[in-house]
Amino acid sequence: MSATKIKISGALQFRGKISLLFRNNAGWFLRFLLTGLFIGLGVWFFNHEKTELSSVIKLISGANPLWLTTGLALVALYIFLQGWMYVMSFASVGERIGMGDALILFLKRNFISVFIPAGGVSSMTFFGDTIEERGIPGSRIYFASAIYAFVGILSVILVAIPAFLFAITGNDTGLSRWFALAGAVLIVTIVYFLYRSVIKKKIAYRLVLKIYPGAEMFIDEVINSRVVPRFFIFTVLTSVLIEFTGIAHVYISMGALNIDPSLATSIMAYIVVVLFLIISPFLRGLGAIEVSMSYLLIHSGYSDVEAVTATLLFRFFEFWLPLLGGLISFMIKVEKLLRRIFPSILIFALGIINIFSVLSGVMPDKFLLRQQFEGDLLQDSFRESYRIS
Repeated sequence: MSATKIKISGALQFRGKISLLFRNNAGWFLRFLLTGLFIGLGVWFFNHEKTELSSVIKLISGANPLWLTTGLALVALYIFLQGWMYVMSFASVGERIGMGDALILFLKRNFISVFIPAGGVSSMTFFGDTIEERGIPGSRIYFASAIYAFVGILSVILVAIPAFLFAITGNDTGLSRWFALAGAVLIVTIVYFLYRSVIKKKIAYRLVLKIYPGAEMFIDEVINSRVVPRFFIFTVLTSVLIEFTGIAHVYISMGALNIDPSLATSIMAYIVVVLFLIISPFLRGLGAIEVSMSYLLIHSGYSDVEAVTATLLFRFFEFWLPLLGGLISFMIKVEKLLRRIFPSILIFALGIINIFSVLSGVMPDKFLLRQQFEGDLLQDSFRESYRIS
């Protein structure tokens, strides 16, 4: 009887620990599940479309060079505008940074945002050291970064509403368009009410302080700070131009593949992409974006091959090339980078070797190689000792 009670007590304790673990890490588990869902969608999609992928390769290899060159030039403009948006964000809080520092800041934050939770927002707290060395306080850097992140979301709604009206006038409305508009409005509305709640020191403010008490000083400084209206407007206009470059990339991706491009479809496809970028917890929507954009293009009348190919080329312009630029920005100080990561890479490689060694089991060839190696080593050592003596 006592043994049964002990077992029941142990089971209840274990259940309580598991329940506590899930309660304390609910947000993390949710992000993990969403990430797994997004990646699973991507894997399923490409597995489902594997018969078309061979046609995709042929279509890309025959892409129009002029369109491709235009797309690459637009990537350079996109990166420049992102840097300029940082310059204007800092000017909005009364601070000045150089264009070079702004470009490096964007490239590094864009790169790391792929690998951290909620990267689009959480990356705003990284790589402010270089800016601080210029004499700008950390709180001002965070404030300017918050303006950058907020305006990036605000510009989506500023583009989404005219785009939706354009789609209506073009008789190109569908359920996906309504979802795109509703999503954009919902996100900006939530951000606005969260901002108001923090400013008024209500629920969101108390929740932030409960999670991170050290944020009180920063929030108070943000509340008491004043934004320069002229530069804030310039920040918004720059962000809107960035959205237009994204739309142009969708249009160019279709034109480069000799697909009849549609401006209305390009606009709505880009808005859907941006929504997934905003809500994606990890990997910047990798997988989910490919699925959603391809589905929208197919729903708009394009074939499976055309939709998948245009999506992949768009992601090459908007995702992979800026990501490569971020990697290069880290490699500028390659010696410091190698000193940091080389020991970890070496330990990781040794661990992989040990795992394969264990998994491969005991093989006679290993012992033969060892005996031969030891025999040759002993003979060489005896020979060397005899020569020295």
